[in-house]
Amino acid sequence: MRILYILLIVSGLASSVFGQKAPGYMGKKTKIVYSGIISPVLGYPNSAGNSDLFSFNFSHNLSIERAANRIRSYAVALEMFSSKLDMTQNRFTELAYHPEFDFGNGGEDLVEFQAQDLIDLRVLAVSLNSIRYGTGMAPFGVNFYWGVKVLMMEEDLTSSTFKSVSLDTYNSGNWGIEGSIYYVPKDDTYKTTTIGINFGGEINRAIQDVVVINLGVQSTILPTYVGTWFGGGSGGTPSFESELEFQHKNRMVVHQIFSMKIGVGILLP
Repeated sequence: MRILYILLIVSGLASSVFGQKAPGYMGKKTKIVYSGIISPVLGYPNSAGNSDLFSFNFSHNLSIERAANRIRSYAVALEMFSSKLDMTQNRFTELAYHPEFDFGNGGEDLVEFQAQDLIDLRVLAVSLNSIRYGTGMAPFGVNFYWGVKVLMMEEDLTSSTFKSVSLDTYNSGNWGIEGSIYYVPKDDTYKTTTIGINFGGEINRAIQDVVVINLGVQSTILPTYVGTWFGGGSGGTPSFESELEFQHKNRMVVHQIFSMKIGVGILLP
């Protein structure tokens, strides 16, 4: 009789342990999804140069997710997008040179300039996210995630021309001509990298247990940039570098603050 009791207990434990569901939905632990991400421009130009109320930013996102257990999974995502910087309303000062004028100091003088065109901005971002599912079927169902995002950004300064708006230097009986193209940026591109805190939520629905439709919202906070956004303008007549940095940080904070995404992908073992 005692042996029978022992066999029943062992049988119950084995049923409890081996009867638990393995990670994954229908045995599938991996999810690969392409998503289109849209966000409001909030007064800043998008890649087409539009900044009105009915304009949006658009990003491409590719993610790979793997379930660790029934409620937890981890994902890596690659995101790409382009935008614009508007420096046409701002004046900045810089030492400028033009071969037609030699001011007796190597051809340089302090000149006030203004950008004539929007500047192209390109961004490549990599995210690492920890995802928690409320349905107990990772990587499928309703989830909330958080993680870190590394953003690598580049402004193409050759996409705009820069013309003088004032020039006070007198040379050989002629004043510098306002509107002349005196200034060419020292570098063709301005590159920088920052790290953000990424979080959001998603709803996933499967079709034939293979194709998955993904809807979600997300936000990325850029800790090293938000101070510039709340701090107001760069003040006075700034240098080109300081004004470019100020406009760049503001644009990125607004671009990343809130977005919605819709994606389609596949479930794999």
